[in-house]
Amino acid sequence: MTLLSAFFVFAIPAIISVMPRQLVNLPNKEYRLAPEQRTASMQFLNAWFAWFGCAVYAVILLTFDYAVQTNLHSPYGPNPARLWYTLIAFAGFAFIWTIRLFGRFGRVPGNPAA
Repeated sequence: MTLLSAFFVFAIPAIISVMPRQLVNLPNKEYRLAPEQRTASMQFLNAWFAWFGCAVYAVILLTFDYAVQTNLHSPYGPNPARLWYTLIAFAGFAFIWTIRLFGRFGRVPGNPAA
């Protein structure tokens, strides 16, 4: 699972950075992937994928710990609410992450219509 998480954190931004512009699905990609903006956009995506990967890895670790604790202390394992709190926190993080991503790429600076 660690290797899979690391793959998603580091490989996806690397793949996106070498893909042709027409294959990248990004709001306002003509502006964001223009040569003068591409480096800043790729740096932002690399950082955001790294944070998202950390969040996914934290969920994996907490879920694995929950499963171990359940097996060690059966039938009185850990409180199931702990797992729900983890999932709710991750959903909240993913929601905020998505809003910030659209906030960054959803509008073009200096364009009042967007």
